[in-house]
Amino acid sequence: MRESTEFRWGAPLGSATPSCHLPSRHETQDLSRWSRCRAPRLEEGTPEGIEGAGGLPDASGVITLDAMIMDGDTLDCGGVGSLQDIPRAISVARDVMEKTRHVLLVGEGARQFAIREGHEVEALHSENSRRRYRAWLEEKGSERPFWELHEADHDTVGMVGVSGGSCAVGLSTSGLAWKLPGRVGDSPLVGSGGYADSEVGAVAATGIGEHIIRVAGSHSVVEGMRRGLEPREGFVMAIQRGDEEAALYEVPPTP
Repeated sequence: MRESTEFRWGAPLGSATPSCHLPSRHETQDLSRWSRCRAPRLEEGTPEGIEGAGGLPDASGVITLDAMIMDGDTLDCGGVGSLQDIPRAISVARDVMEKTRHVLLVGEGARQFAIREGHEVEALHSENSRRRYRAWLEEKGSERPFWELHEADHDTVGMVGVSGGSCAVGLSTSGLAWKLPGRVGDSPLVGSGGYADSEVGAVAATGIGEHIIRVAGSHSVVEGMRRGLEPREGFVMAIQRGDEEAALYEVPPTP
């Protein structure tokens, strides 16, 4: 199995750099156990504004969360999108993987599923998120396109676990700040935000989800590695394709 990696997506190709150390390794003997026990804690200790409680809201002021988890040994996976009021979105994604026959639940259905499974309901706004939302409304409000973002307006917490011949991946995010209500990004979509196949490796993506979704970014990188590319080579291949697609759809360049 090749090394696993995570890259920041959407930067100009010449400046693209890893967004975390390469590779991420975890001292576990059982990646199936990691994906079910350790990955759901990746939200702990993350900077406020990225995801979970204190994440940044959509244009209507509502915080919604996206998350996904995947076991590279079995290809078992689960995700949630546009989830409200539940701070540990990746734990809900794990329950989707383990307790249902589905891969992705979204919106109110995901929320009701989380409540039935005993997940804590909690107001996700913090004083900081309220303050930043008020400042955004005062600055440009709904007249500001959601893609006009500062670096601090979006990010994803991604974790890749590698042990022996096994790998797994987990992601959690509150998505783009000030996004249109109902927008779901790449993070909960298997093959876009993340992908794991223990025969090859695993990838967790971060950046502008619309770029990543159009080329199934994480799956593209893994398949590039399957064909013999090094992780960075696979990333370059995928992001070049993403830039082509962004031009076709007139997506503004990433700030």
